[in-house]
This record gives sequence, structure tokens and C-alpha cells, in this order.
Amino acid sequence: MLTQNYIVMDVIKDILQNGPIASFSLWTRGILLSIFSSIVCTLLVMLVLLFSYGTHMNIQFGY
Repeated sequence: MLTQNYIVMDVIKDILQNGPIASFSLWTRGILLSIFSSIVCTLLVMLVLLFSYGTHMNIQFGY
């Protein structure tokens, strides 16, 4: 389990150092990662709500 954490941290470190986000300053990287993580958390909450209340919802597609 401990080695898996190191592997995940190495992957994240490589993405931050060698990815397209590497050229930005630390503040910009922090803001971009915060926005990305808030979008992912929002989507996960929406998925949980859809799974738990989806059978009781009346969803209609149309104009």
C-alpha cells in the first residue's frame, strides 16, 4: 500500500513538472488545480445524487 502511494505521487509530480501546466507559476497552478478538483467533486456529488434519487425523478428531454 505504501509503494502505491509513492507511485501515485510520482505520477502527479511528473504531470506537474512535465505537463502543459508546468510553465505556469505556482499561484496559477494552484488555481487551475483547485478549479479542476472542484469540478470533479461537483460531478461526483451529482452522480451520487443521481444514483440515490434517480428512480424518483421525472426527467424529460425536449424543448
